[in-house]
Order: sequence, then C-alpha cells, then structure tokens
Amino acid sequence: MAPHLTDQMRANIIRWRYEEGKSVEEIALLANCGTSTVSRMCKTKPTDSSIPNSRPDGRGRSRLLDAYDVEHIESVVENKKTVYLSEIQSTLVTHRE
Repeated sequence: MAPHLTDQMRANIIRWRYEEGKSVEEIALLANCGTSTVSRMCKTKPTDSSIPNSRPDGRGRSRLLDAYDVEHIESVVENKKTVYLSEIQSTLVTHRE
C-alpha cells in the first residue's frame, strides 16, 4: 500500500496543476503517486490556499438516514413497542415532509 500524501505534497499537487499547468501524468511522476490520486486531488480547485478533501463524506456509501431520521425512528419504537416496518416507514415519510 502506498504511503499517504503529506499536506505539503497535496499543496504541491494543486500548485503544479493550477499554477504551473502540469499534466496529471507529470504530477504523478513528481509526487510518486498514481494518476487517479492526482485526478481526485484536482477534482475541485480550491478557492483559497486550503487543500481539498478528496473524500468529504468519508469512505463508503453516503447514509440514507440522517440523525433526525434515526432519532424519529427510535422515538416511534419507544412509544410503540410492537410496530411493523411499514408503519415505521410511513411515519418516516410524513416526518420528512
């Protein structure tokens, strides 16, 4: 497994791409990383000197339920101990509206 990029190297990748106009392949050679890593870093050009987060949502698929949905489902189950899934789903739909 390749080592993680340091913050300095991430800043260099952005500088090489947007200030010096280097190609993804050239940057990958300079940074000693893959072209997909460089592409992911350069997807969103930063508006300031910050380094973009290549995976803002973390790893994996994004969640379908937010914290409010989970809280609502927990309250439905607490209030009614025997509840069907279809009832939970219908209350969740009305809760979201």
